Amino acid sequence: MIYTAYICKGDGRMGKSKRIQKKIKENREEKSRPEKEKKITELEQQLRLHMEAEEYAEVLDSLAELVQLVKTNEIKPEFLYDGAYSYFMLGDYERASRWVDNVLSFDAGNIPARILLARICILEDRVDDGLAIFEYVLKNGKEQLTDANREEIEDIVSYYVRRDEDKIHKQYPSIAAFVGKQGSEENTAPKETPSEPQSSARDILKALKNKIEAAKTPEQPKSVPETSPQPETKPTESGSSAREILQALREKVLNGSANKSEQKPAETAKEQSAPQASQGKPSSAQEQRQMNEAASAGSNAIAEGVQEKKQAVLSQRISLSDKVRLLNAFAGGYYYQGDLAAAKELLTEALNIDSSDMTTLTNMTWVLLESGEKEKAAEFATQARVTDFGLIRMLRES
Repeated sequence: MIYTAYICKGDGRMGKSKRIQKKIKENREEKSRPEKEKKITELEQQLRLHMEAEEYAEVLDSLAELVQLVKTNEIKPEFLYDGAYSYFMLGDYERASRWVDNVLSFDAGNIPARILLARICILEDRVDDGLAIFEYVLKNGKEQLTDANREEIEDIVSYYVRRDEDKIHKQYPSIAAFVGKQGSEENTAPKETPSEPQSSARDILKALKNKIEAAKTPEQPKSVPETSPQPETKPTESGSSAREILQALREKVLNGSANKSEQKPAETAKEQSAPQASQGKPSSAQEQRQMNEAASAGSNAIAEGVQEKKQAVLSQRISLSDKVRLLNAFAGGYYYQGDLAAAKELLTEALNIDSSDMTTLTNMTWVLLESGEKEKAAEFATQARVTDFGLIRMLRES
């Protein structure tokens, strides 16, 4: 009897001690709560600022601190989406997909998250999955789309509508209707120069091609070709090449010279009276001067074209890995035309984004090797993670 009472008394003391410890812990948490909430508010503000500045690595750093202060299910879906988008822009599609899943688990109707998931599917060659998501968004959440959402979707799906219109109409009727409506609105709306850069490589190249065409002086008589006329070539969808730029500016210079000769009838009559000008052909000195002017103008235009392409790629809201791929693609075009300086400049910009990209390192090695910079070429070749025997052979034999 006495033993039982002692045990009960001991249990009472232990229970009281636990209650005291719990109370102390609650008091501490209560005191630290204002500081914690203040820190959470600061991190959320930092997240918004980093997203506006497109500082995606900093977004993830702030998000990591936020996760340490609150549980994942307590983070606002908008910040979870910021994390997914930041991973996407940094080229980590796997983590981006996981964070999109987190967003949709807390907010199943989040339209930006579904659009981002569709973009990831298409970039990972799961086109049908991506189109199916766009079909769902256009069918069930069309009213929630912002103008930016509509433009983004149209830029992506319009390509697939053009490529396989019958399939899109049969399997994705909402996409077909959306692209058709957007196209009719563009035809009826007044045309304006877009204030933002185009969202795809094809649009960038088309814009450059249009700019070159606009540089040609209209209503000017075409200069008589010295050789037999060649059939007019149809421009490809990839846009203008360096050779086309040079040719366009050469024609402009020659046409300008022709206009000047028409404005001076006295000089023209004098030239016609001369034996050498009786056939209407320019002298060799004049022709050489025109060619030099055209070449100089063409070189300046090509340099401007490189800067425009570089800025157009860098200003795109795409992942860094996609920017590297685009810069390599443009560099390849200049390399094919023999403009090694332009190719080198674009590849240098790609290496500024990702200094360890194997494709860029290999391409830069080829450009430097052909430019005669063998030592630099060897340095870039050693930085590549994969050994290219063909490249090593060229380095050895050069």
